Amino acid sequence: RAVLSRYSAATEVVFLQEEPDNMGPRAFVNERLWPLVPEGTKYRQGSRTGSGRPATGPPALHLEEQTHLL
Repeated sequence: RAVLSRYSAATEVVFLQEEPDNMGPRAFVNERLWPLVPEGTKYRQGSRTGSGRPATGPPALHLEEQTHLL
């Protein structure tokens, strides 16, 4: 709450993780962060598409995904 209160003019909160959406802390953070977002503020999540592997593979594909994600 303390961190979010420093951004009182914010209209949106985005939780972004580099890992695929079925890995990493997304699910853990979502259930704890969402209740703290002020009423009227949009909340969304961003991540790579779910995958059975944590790494993208070829460096060029990783860079393409990273650029799209950011």
